Amino acid sequence: MNQNRDAVRIWSLIDGVWEMSYEFKAGAIRHIHSIKADTYRNQVYIMTGDSDKESGIWAARENFNRIEPLISGDQQSRVCQLQVRKNGIVCVTDSEYSKNRIYNIQFVKGASGLDRIEIGRLDGSVIYGCCDDENEALFFSTTVEPDKGGIHSDTAKLYKLDREMKLQCLFEAKKDLLPMKLFQYGYIRPVCHNGILYASVNGLQKYDGGTLVWENF
Repeated sequence: MNQNRDAVRIWSLIDGVWEMSYEFKAGAIRHIHSIKADTYRNQVYIMTGDSDKESGIWAARENFNRIEPLISGDQQSRVCQLQVRKNGIVCVTDSEYSKNRIYNIQFVKGASGLDRIEIGRLDGSVIYGCCDDENEALFFSTTVEPDKGGIHSDTAKLYKLDREMKLQCLFEAKKDLLPMKLFQYGYIRPVCHNGILYASVNGLQKYDGGTLVWENF
């Protein structure tokens, strides 16, 4: 939770030894959502949250010696899931406070250095996802959580975003009647492995505690 906004550190395992690669100073962020390597551009992306000023995607270069924000400062910069593609990155927002969107971020020459293009809108926040990097496909799910302005459905949905940016809903189910504070949010957690898509389900009608499997996705 890190409600006191203590310092948040990134550690790397180098030759069998754990070393601190970077530290967000106390008060800078609440926590890190995810870290993703970009082998095309030789950099690492750090996704942070949760308030406007704490949210962002940071690019770490030169073995974490140079870190710069790609996007930051609002709920449209609050991201948990990101996929690296040859021509840029694709990300989906995770906000209970504002409309959630899918973005295609292209790296360009110029003052800003990037072009963020909205390619879709969602009716819930995105916490969980996985990547099929071989086919440049991103799988992610919306979460049913308390609505503070960004959650517009009591149904969790599992999506596939393919190489051509075509969005397909693979599965959906409504939140069950159990309270979120005691029994967690309604969500679908996908995992890709050896060409098979698995998804564990929590807090959804008929499927709570179950696992879904797609062999051809």
